[in-house]
Amino acid sequence: MVDTFKDGEVLGVTIYEFNHYILNMSKAVQEWLIENALEQYRDRKITIGKAADMVGIPIREMIATAAKTGIPFQYNIDDLQEDFRAAEKL
Repeated sequence: MVDTFKDGEVLGVTIYEFNHYILNMSKAVQEWLIENALEQYRDRKITIGKAADMVGIPIREMIATAAKTGIPFQYNIDDLQEDFRAAEKL
């Protein structure tokens, strides 16, 4: 078995560098999840509530993110009913 932890290093990099790398990967994954969810929302495949759930962020934050990227708020009675059904399952 190879010792991967040695003198404050993990796999040849410092713990700080390793943590920084993981944090950047996490941000990249989060950004991809947001982009993917917003694309589906823009194409009216999912509601804004479902998009927020997919990403794991509050609906208010998803609405704000959509607005920042120029995606107009799209919400109708069918979307509201779908969100109510989803909320009942929680």
